[in-house]
Amino acid sequence: VLKDICAKYNLQPRGVHGEHSESKGGIYDISNRRRLGLTEYDAVNEMKKGVLEIIKEESKLTWMPEPLDELWGKISKGESKSLLKQKLTQEVYDKLKDKKTSLGGTLAHCINSGCRHLGSNVGIYACDPDAYTTFEDVLSPVIKAYHKVDKINHPVPTFGTEEEMK
Repeated sequence: VLKDICAKYNLQPRGVHGEHSESKGGIYDISNRRRLGLTEYDAVNEMKKGVLEIIKEESKLTWMPEPLDELWGKISKGESKSLLKQKLTQEVYDKLKDKKTSLGGTLAHCINSGCRHLGSNVGIYACDPDAYTTFEDVLSPVIKAYHKVDKINHPVPTFGTEEEMK
């Protein structure tokens, strides 16, 4: 799959020691195959599109959390002093339970660890950059409580627009 995506976007998967080297531990260096005869904008845009597609494919290979309803049962009925337990109310759960990030992250991905380990102090983690906005109804209150702040100034996650890259 990696080679197919790279071919589609004129990219080249390299090993950890550069061209013609092997990957170590599944780590690759992705570089542009085409370097002459195209603008910097075109090279960056090909890289961006290819990397985003690679990320989507990688997300399909990652572990899957326990079913959300089972996780919710554990945290809502279990004994925990975690920030997750404090901030994920029934109302917030109902609002977020069917949402997904642009990379396929779910509420279950974010709360899996905290529901399986009720002794956790925090209990929730952003599963990807979009989770901060997709699941902000629970993540923002947790972050504010953890850092003891009233306001969070997160930048909007972005790779930039095509116009910004010109």
